[in-house]
Amino acid sequence: HRNYFTPGNGIRLLRSQGFRDVGHRLTDSGNELHLHGRFDPRRQIYLPNRDLDCVQSERLILLRFAKRLNRVLDDQKRILGSFLERGESIGFYAGGFTTCMLLNISGDIRFYDGDEMKHGKCWLTGLSPILSPRCLKDDPVDRLVICPDHHYREIKGLLDGIIGRNSSTKIHLLSQFEV
Repeated sequence: HRNYFTPGNGIRLLRSQGFRDVGHRLTDSGNELHLHGRFDPRRQIYLPNRDLDCVQSERLILLRFAKRLNRVLDDQKRILGSFLERGESIGFYAGGFTTCMLLNISGDIRFYDGDEMKHGKCWLTGLSPILSPRCLKDDPVDRLVICPDHHYREIKGLLDGIIGRNSSTKIHLLSQFEV
């Protein structure tokens, strides 16, 4: 849920595209931005690129976002790579596909999700299919990375019920791998 958009530039974008009564809301965990407005077909649509101060401001926001994202990816690659170098198996719960592709991670990587409709499917070529978390009981991984921070408690509770609190599987949040 990393996004370049801020409340300010998201609202400006919607307004420039003909929306009125524009506003925003962040989720309780602050990792998702919801923008809302009403489309008004009478409003003129324009590109905000005529305002050079706006363009420069957005350029700086984008550069800071890219720099932070590269640091996060470097941290994740280093930490997850160290687990794989030690021969540990890694699983991702509720995501992780994009992370593996961006980090060029391969090895003993498994994907899990509580949504039965996803089981057996593979969203990206070259990655293993999504498994039921019940598979962890008989075939555990050394490290299980929960991708959505804002659902950690619920997912952790589900996993504790399936694999038990004393499981050898170490459970992490993906965000823990940001130094």
